[in-house]
Parts: sequence; structure tokens; C-alpha cells
Amino acid sequence: MLNSAPLHIYRASAGSGKTFLLASEYLCLLFENPYKYREILAVTFTNKATEEMKERILGELKKIAKGTSTPYSRIIQERFPQLQDTTALQVAADRIYRTILHDYAKFSVSTIDSFVQQVIRSFAFEIGLDAGFELQLNQDIVKEELADRLFELLESSQELLDWIRSIAIDRIDAGQNWDFRSELLSLASEIFQERFYRFEENMRSLENPTAAFDRLKKFMQDHVKNVEETMRNFGQQGNDIIQHDGIDRSFFSGGKNSFINYFNKIQKKEYKATVTVLNARDNLATWTTVKAAPEVKEAVANIYPTLNSCLSQALDYYEAQTFSYQTAKAILRKLNNLSLLRILADQLGDYRRDNNVLLISDTQQLLRELVKDNEVPFIYEKIGNRYQHFLLDEFQDTSRFQWDNFKPLLEQSVAVGAYNLVVGDVKQSIYRWRNGDWRLLQSQVKQDIGSQLVQEASLQENYRSRASIIDFNNTLFSRIPALLQQDFSNEMSQVPDTSIQERLLRKSYFTIIEEAYKDVLQEKPVNCQQGGKVEIQFFEKENSQAPTSWK
Repeated sequence: MLNSAPLHIYRASAGSGKTFLLASEYLCLLFENPYKYREILAVTFTNKATEEMKERILGELKKIAKGTSTPYSRIIQERFPQLQDTTALQVAADRIYRTILHDYAKFSVSTIDSFVQQVIRSFAFEIGLDAGFELQLNQDIVKEELADRLFELLESSQELLDWIRSIAIDRIDAGQNWDFRSELLSLASEIFQERFYRFEENMRSLENPTAAFDRLKKFMQDHVKNVEETMRNFGQQGNDIIQHDGIDRSFFSGGKNSFINYFNKIQKKEYKATVTVLNARDNLATWTTVKAAPEVKEAVANIYPTLNSCLSQALDYYEAQTFSYQTAKAILRKLNNLSLLRILADQLGDYRRDNNVLLISDTQQLLRELVKDNEVPFIYEKIGNRYQHFLLDEFQDTSRFQWDNFKPLLEQSVAVGAYNLVVGDVKQSIYRWRNGDWRLLQSQVKQDIGSQLVQEASLQENYRSRASIIDFNNTLFSRIPALLQQDFSNEMSQVPDTSIQERLLRKSYFTIIEEAYKDVLQEKPVNCQQGGKVEIQFFEKENSQAPTSWK
């Protein structure tokens, strides 16, 4: 255990022993005080991992109590010199083991969701919940119920009927089946996302949501129309200049790919300028070929001032409007869905009340409100345990909401100098569909708690893989991040809106991939076995030939 700070953050790649680390630290805390288990909350992400952690801790205690020498017992003896005597260690382990078994309910190793549910049930009265409320875990049941409720509303809500008709027409225009039920069920999945609660709050703050949506739609439509008409006028103006002077389009270099075709394209709403168009701006030399006849060059030179001015204005205008124009188009594409989502939000409230249920996603929001409005000790008292130590596993899959809920608890613990542990690996973040945010482990926790209170370290050795596998992983993952970062940076450098690039720069996106993988290299333990096999398969898209492979 590192002793310089109360919160330790370990970044641990696959096979590096993070579960061993968490279990060993838990055991060491137990040997400080046989009743310490009542003050420790160990959090994992799955029920299976929870049971495995409990079995490991109790199993190791039982082994040590019987006199078996294990890696854990050696760590405990190094940490506690007074337990160097084997008999003293056995007696202490036996006492802890029996104490936990006789008070098993206070042995707190759980998933995040289980812990949150425990807190919410403790506060059911305070937050106005019926003590017999049901926690609905099946998302499909909720989505089907909400879809049925919406269809029932079609008979009484002209507003909803108009929106449904609009969506159906859009689907037909896009060559899709008019039956949008599958799309509606997909949209209903949003109610299980953390961002949905911000949407609900915003809807409740509107005095007349329908009027607000109508105003937004008209504003966006007017903006899109204004940009498109302005660009169309630039295109017409450019073509008029060419025709007025009787210039043949063949006079310009490039033929079909000539920059001059840009004036036709922007009349067709094709606004992206090619490299040829950008190079032609303020550069008369590119407008005709070197071999062009003198009279051709003269004719082109005569219209250059006015035509180049028109081209520059068109490019400048679209560059200035790109962000707002594309944003407006994106909003208009999704506005019908947002309107339906607002009605879903209303129906969800009715569904909760009618069935006396909470969604699993509701519990995180409720705990967030509890933590925000109450002192942390009060929460401890209600749930029956006064936790002093938090051991959080697989932290790369923690969401912002979950961190907001745990942060006050950690802050309270850190404030009194108690030991806490966070373990994870940003490279293994797999719960982004549940709003998992690997940036928390990467930097946010340290920033929120305070760098002076945080000790960071990495588990470098890979105990799971053979030597060749480790070598391959090190080679692959030491090169890929730089390539991905370069590809991203090159693509973003082409974005004309400088404000976007400035935001990306402020949020460190031009270094974020390499930063996330900076500790990717793993070392081989002393007893690492040689050999190993790697097989890679490259899968083509659908309707293609069988995958190729390389070994």
C-alpha cells in the first residue's frame, strides 16, 4: 500500500492482477481491525464479480486461518510485523473469518446498482416512494408499455397525430417502411440514458413546450433557408458574370473538374469546396493553363476581379455559417423525435405512478438528488453502515452520474485520511452504452478530489499471457494510438470552423488518444512462460467474401 495519499488510483491492464490488488488491500484493512468490514464498501460492476470477490476474501481468510501460506498471507505479514508469527496470523484470520460470517449482512461487496438501490430503499419515505415500489429492470417491458400508451393517445391528441404522420412521411420519402414502431422503440431507449433526465428537467421548465418546439422549428427553418438562398445567389452571380462577358467555360483550366463548376454546385446545395476551388481563390495563375492562347488569358483576366470577389465572398460566407447551418439541419432532422421524446417523458411519469415502479436509471438520479441536498453522514446512518473506505473496481466503466454520487462519499473519507482505492483500465471501457466515461479514471477523479490527495500508479506485469502475446500487444498498442491520433488530428485540421478546433484543443482532443494509452506497455513477470499464438481475422462488410486471416 502506498502511504503518501488517502486515494490511490491504479491503472491496470488485462492480466496485471488488479483483482489480486483489490482483494489484498481489502484483507489488509481487515487485519487492522476485525470489525473493519463494516466500514469498507467494495464495488464491482457485475453480480458475478461481486460473488467472486466475496468468495476470494473469505476463501483466503479460511486458508490463512488453517495455516496455509499464500501470496495474500505474505503481503499481510509484510504489512503487519506483529503477525510474523504464524500462530498469531492464524488466530487473527480465524477471528475475522468468524466475525464476518456471523454478521454477513454488513459484509459490503456489491455492484454500483445494488448499493444505490439499498440507499434509495432506505430513503423511500423521505422521497415520497411507496415502501413496496418495484424496481423494473426489464427495459423492453417499459418501452413496449410506453409505445402502447402513445398509440392510445393518437385518438385524442391531434398534436401527436401530426407528429406521427410527419415521421411516417419522412420514412416513406427516405424509401423506408412507413411503420415506425421499431423506430419508436429505439427512441424509447433514450429514457434509460442519463442525458434523458436533463431533457425531462428542461421540458418541465417550459411553460408551453409545444409552442417552444414550434418556435425552434421555424427559427431553424428560416436560418437554413437564408443560408441556402444566399449561397444560391452567389452561384447565380458567378454564372451571370461568366455569361455577361461571353466567356466560354472551356477557357478555364480543369475541364469538368474546374473550380468554375463550384458556382453550379452551390446552386444545387453542394457547398463543400474542393482543393481546386480553394487554390483558385486569389490566384489568377491557376485559372487558365500555361498553353492557353493570349486572348483566352486576357478574357479570363478581365473578369478575374469581379468573379474572384464573388468566389471569395461565397467561401467566406459558408465558412462562417457552416457550424450554425449544419447544426440547424441536424436539429430539424431530429426535431420530430425530440417532440415524441417529450411526450414519452410525460407518459413515463404516468407509467411510474400507475405501476409503482422505478427504472434502474431512476435510482441513480434519485441518489444524486439525495447526495446533493443532504450531509453525507446522514446517508450513512440511514443505510446502517458508516463507510470509511471505498474500493472501486472496473472504474473505467463508471458514468458521470455514478461518479457524482460517489464523489461526496469519497471526499468525506479522504478528508479524514482514510484509505481508498480506485482500479481500472481505460483501454477496457465497454459500458459506454450505459454512459461509462473512461475520462473519469484518466483525469477527472484526480482533478475533483485534488492532486495532492491522490497517488497514481500502474500495474505493469502481465501474469495471464505468454511472452509472445505480451510482445505482440506491446508492439501493436505502442503504435496504434499514435496512428489514430494522427488520423484524428489530420481530419479535424480540415474543419473550416476554427471555433470547433479551439474547443477540441481546450479539451486536449489532439493528444487524448496517446494520453489514454501512455501506460500500455506491459512487463513480463519472472515466471512468464515462453511462446504463445496470435491470430488476427479481418472481416469484410456484408455481402463480401469470407474473412481473410493472418497468423
